Amino acid sequence: MKNKTLKISFVLLFIGQILYAQSARTFIKGTNIVGETPTSGFAVYIEIFNVSYSTTNDRLITTQPVLNKPNEKAQTGVLSFKKIKSKNSQIFFDIMRGSVSDGFTDVEIAFAKFIPNSYHTYLNFKAKNVRVLSIKDNGDFTETIELLMPKVFIFYRPTNPTTGQLDPPINYGWDFLTYAAWNGS
Repeated sequence: MKNKTLKISFVLLFIGQILYAQSARTFIKGTNIVGETPTSGFAVYIEIFNVSYSTTNDRLITTQPVLNKPNEKAQTGVLSFKKIKSKNSQIFFDIMRGSVSDGFTDVEIAFAKFIPNSYHTYLNFKAKNVRVLSIKDNGDFTETIELLMPKVFIFYRPTNPTTGQLDPPINYGWDFLTYAAWNGS
């Protein structure tokens, strides 16, 4: 009986993980990217995972009596993600090497969750003048890519706890080059 309970618990845990993994997905689209995902509504995107976004506000360290002065200006944001190696890999390499001079003029990252019958974007990053900082081959079928994003516009659509549907978006944008709010256009 103990073995049967253990097997049932393992199966439920495994199925739960699969269902959770299918409930939210992340996609990227941009200038020169060829859509590869079969997910309805996201045909012009490629799927990405392990996404992180960071900005820095480093401290200026000097040898003067006043040692640590906060830097008042945030530094440009960096987006890091993994993706499966594909025909788009060459586009990222070309942009990093400078073969494509304008980089990605427009990039959009969509975080989508499954609301009965289809995926809907609940968090969206739009960026302009994006550059590829690095590409790392992970030694398997994936690669890790870092993008420099000097202008970022974010909108978030919270889930209504009563209906389970997405509420109207909350928007915010920032231009790291001019240190000013940005409206996303």
